[in-house]
Amino acid sequence: PIEVDSPSDLQYKELTKNEYGQLEELLKVQNKTETVFQPIFNLADAIERIKSGEHCFICKKDNMIIGYVWYATKKKYILEINATIHLKKTWIYGYNAYVRQEFRGKNIADYLFLKSVKVLEKKGYTRMIVFRMNWNKSVERAMMKVGFSPIGYVKVGYLFTFRYLINRCKRLLLMDESNPFEFHQKFYLKLKNLR
Repeated sequence: PIEVDSPSDLQYKELTKNEYGQLEELLKVQNKTETVFQPIFNLADAIERIKSGEHCFICKKDNMIIGYVWYATKKKYILEINATIHLKKTWIYGYNAYVRQEFRGKNIADYLFLKSVKVLEKKGYTRMIVFRMNWNKSVERAMMKVGFSPIGYVKVGYLFTFRYLINRCKRLLLMDESNPFEFHQKFYLKLKNLR
């Protein structure tokens, strides 16, 4: 990975129980200020993630969490594509990175990835997998800057209203959790809600 600079008054570390309240505060701020990057979890969900073996790394300024990134082991359901990634023993899946708006543009997410990778390597993880949505060019630039390289793509869509998932990532097991009639089910629910 390429080293990047980060402000010296920031601390990068794995989340501890003592910081749960600070994480909850950040999630409240994120929920109020974000339109696209709203949190899809709350503190109870975060605690459950950690109990199931996931890792959360944070960036702190003084006594405030200003960013986080999550890592899953074994398997993880990916809401955006309605599929579950199954990981080998030494693989880890990085997801759900966030930095508060007023702290963006300072390499915080990049440095958070670099610091967490070093800790995770010491825990025995040899490969990190991350996905990004095709439209999210800032994440693409950040991933390339810190040394990630593409291994393929996953495409999800509809053909004549029937859902499909194409996995072009070598050696990556991705289980589609939807069904071909997903479009019809969503359409029916919309019609039902309009009444």
